[in-house]
Amino acid sequence: MRNETLNGSSSPSMTNLVSGILTDVQQLLAQQMRLLRLEIREDLHKARTGAIFLGAGLGITAVGGLLLCVMLPLLLTWLTGWPEWVCFCIFGVVFLFVGGGASYAAMKKFQSAASLPETATTLKENVTCLLRRN
Repeated sequence: MRNETLNGSSSPSMTNLVSGILTDVQQLLAQQMRLLRLEIREDLHKARTGAIFLGAGLGITAVGGLLLCVMLPLLLTWLTGWPEWVCFCIFGVVFLFVGGGASYAAMKKFQSAASLPETATTLKENVTCLLRRN
């Protein structure tokens, strides 16, 4: 804020004070907008990472489940003499839980990236405060 003197007076004029306040408010809002952009960029990065983990988890689960759902039940049938449908059911349930665990972990990643922390709230408070004064 500039401290200009008027007619040799040591105190700044009202115009200078209001101008300084408006400049400070503009700087504050500009800084908050930059912070908001950075937080959005960070959240998008987290979402992208979560999507990669989700895709990898689901792809690996699908391939592994397919191969094991064919091989292991046949092996169990050969070892135990149980009917094939029982063996396929056992391994189907196992792979269902493994895939569910991978999907749950990916959803947790998405949830951590889905919210903008305090910048949006602070920006709303500042704008509301400024509108009340006018």
